[in-house]
Amino acid sequence: MSEFFAPECVEQQPSGHPHDLLSRLYREIGISAVAAALDAHVK
Repeated sequence: MSEFFAPECVEQQPSGHPHDLLSRLYREIGISAVAAALDAHVK
């Protein structure tokens, strides 16, 4: 699954408002879920 990870796409933001951190967490979870689904579909 690591071939789907694109470090240049990850936003590096300073720690901020809890809502911002939660949004980033959900975005990363969503990207991971899509990558895992694509990986499972290909195999």
